[in-house]
Amino acid sequence: MLAFIGIVAALIGFAMMSRPFKIGFGLYLAYLAYFIYQHGGNADLEEASTLLSLVSGAAGLLVVGAVLGGMRSGAGSEAEYRAKRKRVSLFLLKFGGAYVVFTQLLTLALFLGGGGHSWDDWTAAGFMVKLLPYKWVGFLLMLGGYYWLKGKSKPRQALRT
Repeated sequence: MLAFIGIVAALIGFAMMSRPFKIGFGLYLAYLAYFIYQHGGNADLEEASTLLSLVSGAAGLLVVGAVLGGMRSGAGSEAEYRAKRKRVSLFLLKFGGAYVVFTQLLTLALFLGGGGHSWDDWTAAGFMVKLLPYKWVGFLLMLGGYYWLKGKSKPRQALRT
């Protein structure tokens, strides 16, 4: 049942995408299918980690394409769509970049905590981070801590009367 809901949601998201985004997404899925065909039954840890990244990327592209397509259809003008697209792009750059930094720091912590010294240890730490189920909670706590500290560091201004 859950797979059926996921397929329906993916089809709705695909239908909402613009034509150029559909072409790019289709090429991405074709590469994903080729990667699965090439490494399907005999993938090592590094290839499995890459596959997990590709699948996550496909889900992310599906969501971004659906959101941008929905914004385009809901916008009253091209200028309104561009302004909304710019806000979404800035949001993704800001918080996507913070998420990448968070996951790399987590990977580094696991790598150093495990006493790793080789590329295989780094790959294993990265794969473990990709499989962590609630790393988004840690990410939200990190962001909350950042904004809390940012609010504390602002100099206080005297009240004007």
